[in-house]
Amino acid sequence: CLPGTRKIVLEKIMAWVQDTTQHVLWLCGPVGCGKSAIAQTAAEELDRQGRLAASFFFFRGSPARSRMSNFVVTLASQIAVAVPATRSYVDAILESPNGTQGVSVSTQIQKLVLQPLQA
Repeated sequence: CLPGTRKIVLEKIMAWVQDTTQHVLWLCGPVGCGKSAIAQTAAEELDRQGRLAASFFFFRGSPARSRMSNFVVTLASQIAVAVPATRSYVDAILESPNGTQGVSVSTQIQKLVLQPLQA
């Protein structure tokens, strides 16, 4: 990153965290510009503040970290730890015979992330 760039971008990310009207933040830039480093730094800072429920970083070079099939279950598992009231909901779905087998990512997010948080 150019000097000061990371700091400015991190400040924008932290401001976005405060903004309840914007649900998605898209961090984009060319390969090798430091997007992952910035996202990791932001996640670490939010974790230090006790404000991070979950994180997931895709990585093209790792089969386990480049598949959507691992994405939702990883988030749900982390949320169940960060928000203990969601654990029984997440566990029940993961233990049910047809909980996440063969369902779309959208349905998995509904069942494993959104519904437990809403409950």
